Amino acid sequence: MAARSTALGGREAVEAIAPPRLPDGIDTPALLVDLDVAERNSRRLADELHSRGISLRPHAKTHKSVGLARLQLETGSRGITVGNLGEAEALAVGGIDDIFVAYPIWAEGPKAARLTKDMLQFDGDVQDIVILAPETGKPILGDDHDRRFFEAA
Repeated sequence: MAARSTALGGREAVEAIAPPRLPDGIDTPALLVDLDVAERNSRRLADELHSRGISLRPHAKTHKSVGLARLQLETGSRGITVGNLGEAEALAVGGIDDIFVAYPIWAEGPKAARLTKDMLQFDGDVQDIVILAPETGKPILGDDHDRRFFEAA
């Protein structure tokens, strides 16, 4: 006797993969996050990497959300990675205090002032990152106000 196929076809297949119904009153387009699933996935990834001796620093560009960054930290991430000063500022204002900027920051003028102000809010050990002169690409030397520090580890 031949084995009976359990594969779905046609309409049954579509219904089997259809996303869950939206709650009443939600107008689309709208971003909805199943926080139980997000928490479970975040914890699972952090736990797996921790078991291998690796610290997780997920990149905030995937969600750009203080709430999801907090969830990632609460479920085992060591810190959060960002790609620019604006992302770092937004997370710092939201209370995230372990931020790694993964790309060089061209900090001069108002941006340098923003960097200085924000970095005073960080606690703990910091690593020295020197601001480079835009004309030469060499470190700016001079008074202490010409050097800035950023938590990078």
